[in-house]
Amino acid sequence: LPMVEFHLADDMSAKEARRLINEDPPNKASGSGRGGGGDVLDSGGDQRMMFDDGTGDVKLDDAFAQQMVAPNSLIVCDRDMLRNLSPSEVVIRPSGCAVVKPRYYRLMDADAPVTVDDAGNLYETDEYELACLEQGRTPFTRKGVNSDAEQDNYAM
Repeated sequence: LPMVEFHLADDMSAKEARRLINEDPPNKASGSGRGGGGDVLDSGGDQRMMFDDGTGDVKLDDAFAQQMVAPNSLIVCDRDMLRNLSPSEVVIRPSGCAVVKPRYYRLMDADAPVTVDDAGNLYETDEYELACLEQGRTPFTRKGVNSDAEQDNYAM
């Protein structure tokens, strides 16, 4: 799955992190072009799509990308970084235990939506739905499929 795990700053609770992720990003209207190789520019009714020039330069305009450049290092998100992430880019994997903290992932490809089941297993949404329809139960946990429980899984 095209995801990158990140950690919360030490002084931040899971509840506060969830609130910050669900806030609207402050630069949402600026057309930041997240999650792909091009930006869409609005020029008075016409839209132009501009692709990277292929030089291989990584745009380091966001703090998350800056931390990703360093190999074998943890990515630690502070409050500003979480505000800048779109809720559709973040997957939270619950631990199921009060002592163990949930795990956080940034979905790097918006075209590959991810579903988390009750046990915290991660699936591509299309594969999860297909398995549920074919087998009448969820993969791995083998719980029977009902419409109420499945709708909760997609609310992330």
